[in-house]
Amino acid sequence: MAEASSDYLDAAAAAAFLGVTKATLYAYVSRGMIASIALAAGDRRKGYRRSDLLALRHRTTFRKDPDTAATEVIEFGTPILTTSISQITEADHSYRDRSSSELAGRYAFEQVAQFLWTGEVEGTGSPPDLLPQSELWGQPTDTRLGSGLPADLTPVERLQAVLPLMERRDLHAYGAKAAVLMPAAVRILLQLTYFSAGRPYTGSLATTLASAWGVDASKLDALLVMVADHELNIATYTARCVASAGATLYQAVLGGLAALQGYKHLYGQVAEARGFFAEVVAEGRAAPVVRRYLRLRGVVPGFHNPYRRLYAGHDPRVATLVELLAGSALYPLLKETLSVAEAATGEHPRVDFALAVAEPLLGLPEDAIFSLIALGRTAGMIAHVFEQYGSDRVIRPRARYVGGSG
Repeated sequence: MAEASSDYLDAAAAAAFLGVTKATLYAYVSRGMIASIALAAGDRRKGYRRSDLLALRHRTTFRKDPDTAATEVIEFGTPILTTSISQITEADHSYRDRSSSELAGRYAFEQVAQFLWTGEVEGTGSPPDLLPQSELWGQPTDTRLGSGLPADLTPVERLQAVLPLMERRDLHAYGAKAAVLMPAAVRILLQLTYFSAGRPYTGSLATTLASAWGVDASKLDALLVMVADHELNIATYTARCVASAGATLYQAVLGGLAALQGYKHLYGQVAEARGFFAEVVAEGRAAPVVRRYLRLRGVVPGFHNPYRRLYAGHDPRVATLVELLAGSALYPLLKETLSVAEAATGEHPRVDFALAVAEPLLGLPEDAIFSLIALGRTAGMIAHVFEQYGSDRVIRPRARYVGGSG
């Protein structure tokens, strides 16, 4: 039984979405091309999942215009890979069918990372509890690793530099099972934590970072959980491609981190949104800054949404992250900015904006948000690498040749 939400359309809206009559819509259902779902107990009305309708519309486009449809697959089109790790809809963001917001409020990041990697739980509750934090998190970190690197490298760049060395020291580096690679997965996160905090791991990632940065550990824990995975984002897809070639976990993470730092991916988008909000803080109010950005650039960083076919409305992660920031002296200005920017643009805030403002509102050191993003996303990337290792398929899409330039 489906909950009524913007993830489901009624018959009239579904038919309009597909550009067909209701009779044709019902014919699609009878042929098994899409499913109809009861919207509520005792309600005879049926709902049609937006993602199913989008996939059907794409298949129709493929038959009529295969070149265009094939091109769209690689850019937010019909899903090309299956996953059991995470899902995002307009209603919720979930990890293995568990709401990320619920997990962020109940469990440490380490427990959620383990859950992403293996899906294992304990007990018979509904839902069952996540497993306790593994003893693997207590393994020592090599504080000498990377000691000769240039001092101006970021924590993520330092990790990228030492990943090949870590691989050479790992007898199980070429393993392909989660049980064998779990120590390596933990070791990668511990090394990045050390580079980010400047001190070895003590009890949890959040407390280690919080003690170094002088901030609230519980808020860092929740933020890490919320940012951990987002389906096939560019970094995760890159890591899966590398893994599908038979490369090691270390090499796959190295590739994923390279993509993550691109200016069109999360690092660049967060940096732009952070700069925008810094201007709002300096101005003391949002309207003049929003007006200036719209006049000079036509968009407001952190609000413009290029992923309309991924989710068209609210990003459910944003509300959780914004609520996490309540209590800060800058929180009223944040709420004002959200209201003004949404009214001016007609667009909703993206997770990039929520992460960008987390740095000043939580009192984090400059650029600390990028370490948090990398730590969270690395856990998600590792989960997808493990999942990819369980598949015999190589990710190798075809290209459409359009001729030489000369």
